[in-house]
This record gives sequence, C-alpha cells and structure tokens, in this order.
Amino acid sequence: MNMHLKSASDLSSPIAQGMALAAEPRYTVPVGQISDVPYTIIVPESVSDAKVLWQADDAVSLNGASDQQITPATDAELILTVAPTKAGTYVLRGKLSGVSDGQPAAKSSFILIKAVSDAPKTASTTN
Repeated sequence: MNMHLKSASDLSSPIAQGMALAAEPRYTVPVGQISDVPYTIIVPESVSDAKVLWQADDAVSLNGASDQQITPATDAELILTVAPTKAGTYVLRGKLSGVSDGQPAAKSSFILIKAVSDAPKTASTTN
C-alpha cells in the first residue's frame, strides 16, 4: 500500500502533503454485475472543503463513494461500486481535492478495471 501512496503523491500538487488517495492498481470484474472496489483516503485536519471524485468510461457504471465531500481528519477505506456493460479494460480516474493554507491541494490516482465475461462474482486484484 505504501508504494501506491508514494506513486499517488508523485502525480499531485506539492501543497497536498499528508493527503492520500490510493487503491490496488488493477481489478478483474464480471461484465454486467455490480462489484465493489475499495480505495483509501487520508485527509489531514488542516485541509478543508475536501472532496473525492471518481470518473470512468461510459461503459462502466460508477456508484458508491464516487463523488462525495470528505471531512477533515479522515483516514478511511471507501467503496466504489462498478458495473461494466461490456468486456474490456477501463480506467477509473480519481481526484481528492481540498484547500490547505488557503491554496488548492489535490491528489490523483487511477485504477485499471478489466471486465471479463467469466470473472468471479467479486472484484479481485490482478497482478
């Protein structure tokens, strides 16, 4: 997990110290079924107006914690629910944003979703 936190910080603004948006990088999910995809957020007490937003291709229905406000001093695992409509590989793009010391701060992350016809009923990580 620490590797993912480091890579996420490399893609983000320097003022966003202490913020984190991380997930396993790859999941295999079944086409036409709802699957849970967990991710982790960390928002320090010094960050206000924090919000997490995930976006996906039109072929992937996104629900769960895909667009919500986050309170300061949060360290939590949240769940996205994904339901791809056709087989393929899709990118979920996530952004955790907020205000730190009067300046905009953001962290970005992504998750690759491989949707297959014969996958197990739950999301599984892919090496």
